[in-house]
Amino acid sequence: MDTRITKERYKAHLEYDWFKYLLIILCAVLFFTLIYTMTSPKLSPSEEFEILIHTYYYDNKKLDEIKGELLNVMSSGNNDVKNVTFYCYTNNDINSMDVIYSDVEYEYRIMYDYPDVTIVPTLSTHIEQAGDGNYHYVFLHGYSFEYLASYDKYIPVDEFLTAQINAGNALAKSVYDRLIENDLLFSLRRVEYPNDASAECVYIDDEAKYWGIDLNKFNLDKLETLITDGKPNSFNYVLGIMKATENPAEVVIFLDFMITNYA
Repeated sequence: MDTRITKERYKAHLEYDWFKYLLIILCAVLFFTLIYTMTSPKLSPSEEFEILIHTYYYDNKKLDEIKGELLNVMSSGNNDVKNVTFYCYTNNDINSMDVIYSDVEYEYRIMYDYPDVTIVPTLSTHIEQAGDGNYHYVFLHGYSFEYLASYDKYIPVDEFLTAQINAGNALAKSVYDRLIENDLLFSLRRVEYPNDASAECVYIDDEAKYWGIDLNKFNLDKLETLITDGKPNSFNYVLGIMKATENPAEVVIFLDFMITNYA
């Protein structure tokens, strides 16, 4: 049997089996990428300050500039903070596969309480009536500030800042005073959303609390250069402080930055 490897045989082999080599190379790349991802060191929640934003539009370049400024300030006061990250998500193209992946990652980060603060939309209504007369929740319902607040993701802003003031954080007092003076707190009476959208919602709280900061009262000429829903006169976003944050002092720094530059 002639098993010699000749130039002609090698060319014929490549012509018919080239895809096998390509597949082997791709599998190898994916394998080593997976190994690297699984074994590479991860930052702990106290080492990374995370801002999660759900919006139709965001300016990556400007957010990167802000990230650098915040990291300089935060790392100077806390040696643990090694990174500041803006995680931005959008639903502006529901036909895009990237949007599906984006939604999955967004829900994953919220589920495991990774962000320190969020900037997410508020909704004028959470339910709509279909053509068959049945009610269902609107598309953005699960991404809204009201929904996340009702699932106990946030700490009331006034309670958070009061705790920081009592802990000796002088900047927290300045932030709190400016929020009150400019009427920037967002009050909300949380509800329990039923599985059946046509059913009555049940109030969780006896009264409204200041669960967030109303970004709609900020300087929109400045703020809409960073984030917007792309529609005139419909900017509705609220900043919330995550209950599980491990970086309370850095949250105060971020609030001070937002008020100083965009309020």
